Amino acid sequence: MISFKYKFIFIHAPKTAGNSIQNVLQKYSSDEVFNVRYKDGVLDRFGVQNFAGGKHATMKHYIRNWDKAYGKLEDYTITGCVRNPWDRASSYYFYLGNRNIQCNLFEKSTKQLSPQTDYYCSNKTNMLNCKISYENLQSDFDIFCDTVGIDREELPKANVSSKKTKHFSEYFKDCPLVDSLVRERFANDIKMFNY
Repeated sequence: MISFKYKFIFIHAPKTAGNSIQNVLQKYSSDEVFNVRYKDGVLDRFGVQNFAGGKHATMKHYIRNWDKAYGKLEDYTITGCVRNPWDRASSYYFYLGNRNIQCNLFEKSTKQLSPQTDYYCSNKTNMLNCKISYENLQSDFDIFCDTVGIDREELPKANVSSKKTKHFSEYFKDCPLVDSLVRERFANDIKMFNY
């Protein structure tokens, strides 16, 4: 998601509160928003299209498709929300419709999830210059709003799995091989974002 007026780019890695953030940012965005679906009055599912691609366009997509008419990329505030990889993997598992932990399915879903660094990095360099942490979601989002000069707004809950009922660490006690997989598959996320 990009705003030429407010000079920001929001990179949306899946299962990192991106729908909640885009709910607020869409009114400032230069993107086309389509296929909207509301749940309890909150924009819950939708598509986004711009020159870089769709809703989950990576930083590499923006760089590859950047036009000098947009100005200098360095003049943009680049943000995205980072999330603990174990929390993210368990959230994704339940997002897929699973109701109970089955280690073989948990392993399969974790292998489907791309690392956050695939979204936020270019040439192994973190491109986020205004990181939002899932663990400090509202306060970090407020800082972002102040940085780009838009009104602070409370983030709605969107695309939340009601099936995830325990702290994420409990699920990995049941499936230690998936814990090892997260450590291996998301090693760059763990290192770069201090998890």
